[in-house]
Amino acid sequence: MNVKVSYFGHLREVAGVKEEEFEVDERCVVGDLLEEVGEARGIAREIFGEDPSPEMPINVLVNGRNIRYLKGLDTPLSDGSRVALFPPTGGG
Repeated sequence: MNVKVSYFGHLREVAGVKEEEFEVDERCVVGDLLEEVGEARGIAREIFGEDPSPEMPINVLVNGRNIRYLKGLDTPLSDGSRVALFPPTGGG
């Protein structure tokens, strides 16, 4: 199945592309996809951070919904899913 990944902010710069498609197994979950993206684009540290932790330093949306409110890294993907990777935002 095919999943489209879009990069925003500085993630777009380090990935070198605006968006791309990945062909993944039908049992693929977000964590599997992010590992593949990190390896393919050399951005694993930007995705997962330097220290292993349950909180990733980026925001991940699947079909417009934040994975924090779904099943986190275990959120299942389906053919045609759109995954958006956003750097953290701050403001005041």
